[in-house]
Amino acid sequence: MAGNRRQRPLLSSYRKRPLPSSYRKRPLPYDLTAVLRNPQFVILVEIDWQSGTEYYSFQEERTPTRTYLPLVQSISRISRESPPIGGEPRIADVRIVLKDESRRFTRKKAGEPFHEREVRILAGDPSYGLSRLNRLYVGKIDKPKFNARFLTITCKDIAFERFRFRLGDTVKNLTTNVFPFLPAGTESHMVPIVYGDCGLDPANLALSTTHEGGGPVPCYRIDPAMGQSKYRYVVAQHVCLSVDRVFIYGIETSTTNYAITTATYDGVIMTVIDFNSDPIVSGREAELEVTAAVRGIQDASVGMLENPVEVLKDLMNTYFSTPNSDLDTPLWDSAISDARRNTQSFGEGYKVAFALVDRRLRYTDIIQKLCESCLISFFVTKQSTFGVYIRAAGQTITTSLTLTDKIEVIRGSFDLELNSHPTLAATLQYNYMYNWVKDYFERQPDYAIPGEAAKHTVVDRENINLWYVRDIDTAEEVVAQYGDLFRENTDYTTVEVTPDLFRAAELNRWADVTHFLGIPVYDLSAGADDAGFVNVDMRIVAMEIEPTPSKTRVRLRMIRTPGLT
Repeated sequence: MAGNRRQRPLLSSYRKRPLPSSYRKRPLPYDLTAVLRNPQFVILVEIDWQSGTEYYSFQEERTPTRTYLPLVQSISRISRESPPIGGEPRIADVRIVLKDESRRFTRKKAGEPFHEREVRILAGDPSYGLSRLNRLYVGKIDKPKFNARFLTITCKDIAFERFRFRLGDTVKNLTTNVFPFLPAGTESHMVPIVYGDCGLDPANLALSTTHEGGGPVPCYRIDPAMGQSKYRYVVAQHVCLSVDRVFIYGIETSTTNYAITTATYDGVIMTVIDFNSDPIVSGREAELEVTAAVRGIQDASVGMLENPVEVLKDLMNTYFSTPNSDLDTPLWDSAISDARRNTQSFGEGYKVAFALVDRRLRYTDIIQKLCESCLISFFVTKQSTFGVYIRAAGQTITTSLTLTDKIEVIRGSFDLELNSHPTLAATLQYNYMYNWVKDYFERQPDYAIPGEAAKHTVVDRENINLWYVRDIDTAEEVVAQYGDLFRENTDYTTVEVTPDLFRAAELNRWADVTHFLGIPVYDLSAGADDAGFVNVDMRIVAMEIEPTPSKTRVRLRMIRTPGLT
């Protein structure tokens, strides 16, 4: 009888969510997926105590060479971020709680220091050996805390410690130790470091034959005709490709009045100017008397070193005490190639040009300004090496992992937000061609982001500082790339993925994303099928690991921008 028939069960709750389009099957539940793929993903902790390295985990784990003791109670979230628009790469502090019921760590503290001990957190399958493990985090103990049962340690990231030094602490400065005939009262400056073509604004070249205003690079007096017969000024603490123009109080002086040469000071070959007569005018001693237009450090082909990624690498090697072994070579080679790539509007790739003249600058300040100038992402890889990525038009996108709502993306974890930059902008003022003598940008034009003004009731305007760009073509191309990042239809997607994908995921790698909840790139009102994201290329800009004894959660934050497809 119909009235006695058992009712059909209601559909499960997930069926109330938007259904996938017809071309795809319903996603597998997470637990079943995990069983089918059987990922072996464990979290391991290593601490370099004064008495020797010890190894810990949630449960006892063994590699072919060591045993990890089951002393880890909890580990806080481990996150790394590479912001798409400026900003330093961010690595959050990590808190580790270790079991101390046996007073193992209490006894250890009685005999050795805890502060500044190195801590490493690794992830992967230990049965394959240590070489297959990824480093999630490297830090130093900052705040140890004991109670009756646990030792809690807060760890500070050390990846960027080497970049906290001031430039003047490691390069040549104006001191009598380096320059024995240095005039009194001038020990306040750093000897300049010059990259690229630091010449005159082409617009100023046509003003007059004397090119009034001076050059952008300051030159400093190091010998008032005491150690040799001429009045000597230092241009740079390295060999320069050329010194094209020399100015005295802003007026170009004839090449018959000076000679460009090199001289060695404290073991360093420097570029100097020798004047036939004293450039200083009585009564103007407080002014900077000599400036120059300079083409800086040479590259291997005896041209200028001006590719922004090659310049960053040279800074790392030469001045920041970073060997090539600490750099991810394939990533750097790829970024160098992308920076050289013919772009949409010109054919010579990105160029940078700048002078380092401030001894107070920290290495991080220089890296930050260089990255902002050409939209470079500088970050730490999972192998604790330094990686780099540059956004450039025309570059080839290679995806390293596939994320679909069928298997890889955990059900219910998909989160999509439109541009999260604090200010959506319709117009960008981009400042470039910085003058280090006058301390200002010589050019400050506007760039209207195509199609954005009509979308805003209030037309916002954003300033972009291209600190180390003096080339017009580079400035125009870079600001166009910035414009894409300020568009409203720049998507940020956050997903949780199965732990076995952690090995393939990395900051600034690309993922091929298919998900029925994505917003299509086309206008649905035109009759297109609402399929969501279908094979959309998205770049990973943040990674988060949440370790627990039973399951490790892996979250990715990705960006899709209209300018790169």
